[in-house]
Amino acid sequence: MSRVREIVLSASGSMAVEATHFYKRLASRLAEKWDEAYSSTLAWLRCKISFSLLRSAIQSLRSAWSCNGHPVKPSAGLSVVHAEAKIDSAHLCT
Repeated sequence: MSRVREIVLSASGSMAVEATHFYKRLASRLAEKWDEAYSSTLAWLRCKISFSLLRSAIQSLRSAWSCNGHPVKPSAGLSVVHAEAKIDSAHLCT
């Protein structure tokens, strides 16, 4: 009987104990299936998941900047963030 596991990751990249066990088990099975080294398979898996999470966060931020498909005009507070982050305003919704 399988059970549902929650994979808990922090924003700094650390993992909960069950997430670590899950990644190690998955990497072990993939390494065996692909006939690859365990260490390189685990590194590939962590990299793949990290970029997937990053892509999800970026898409979430982009959708938060629009309302029903229409761009939201940035507020004055957001302009300060853009200036501090040195973001090119050509890429922003206006």
